[in-house]
Amino acid sequence: MKRWFEGKWKIVLAYWLAQSVVLYLATAALYSDSPGDWRDALTDDEYALWVGGACLVVILMQVLFVLPVRRPRKMGERGHSLYVSLGVAGLAIAGLGGALVWTAMDVPYLITDNHPDEDVWAWFFLAEMILVWPIATLLLIRFCRRGSGDTVLGRIAARIFMGTVVEVVAIIPLDVMVRRRDSCYCAQGTFFTLLICGAVGLMALGPAIFLPILARRRKRYYAGLCDACGYDMTGCPTADRCPECGTGWRRPRSATDSA
Repeated sequence: MKRWFEGKWKIVLAYWLAQSVVLYLATAALYSDSPGDWRDALTDDEYALWVGGACLVVILMQVLFVLPVRRPRKMGERGHSLYVSLGVAGLAIAGLGGALVWTAMDVPYLITDNHPDEDVWAWFFLAEMILVWPIATLLLIRFCRRGSGDTVLGRIAARIFMGTVVEVVAIIPLDVMVRRRDSCYCAQGTFFTLLICGAVGLMALGPAIFLPILARRRKRYYAGLCDACGYDMTGCPTADRCPECGTGWRRPRSATDSA
């Protein structure tokens, strides 16, 4: 557990904390029509439970997604499988598809001025998630076979984030029209769409930023190179620090490691 608080993982942990704060505050802003409503939402116990839980889910998805590029504890150790990461990516893609389902519920409302049955659309959303999740995961597994797993995960994260941005931009005009027609905005489809897109976008943004860095460090470690300067450490593999730059390149051996 200590290794999560060392090196560049400190930056990753700081990002996870910052993104949770952003998601928590942004959801309250999306839910509210005035500064007073925003403050009330932040102090509401039910809001804290649901949105706080959503923040933890987003962080958990990121942890599972980047786990395969965790630097191994020792040379020759086999890394984590990519299947869990690809399952998380497939779930994110299914979530974006489900967001479109929620958006569709607002189209008849804008045309006929009749409120849609939310329970029916909730079942549509669930059915879409169950159907799209395994299909997206299988397609990602096939896509991953074309190149290095570390590199492919970075490209997948970047494309999911880009897809999220495109979907949000496309939904904004509809969102504006819905807000003008109904004071009870939080029950409309575009609210759930923007909420889902925001969560998926934050989930993908972190890996898209950090995966190239973490994957490069892991590749250097396997090649016997210093993480910081790339110095060839094969001649002194037991050294705790690089003789070239002085950076600690290996975790010092503990009593449990030598046992």
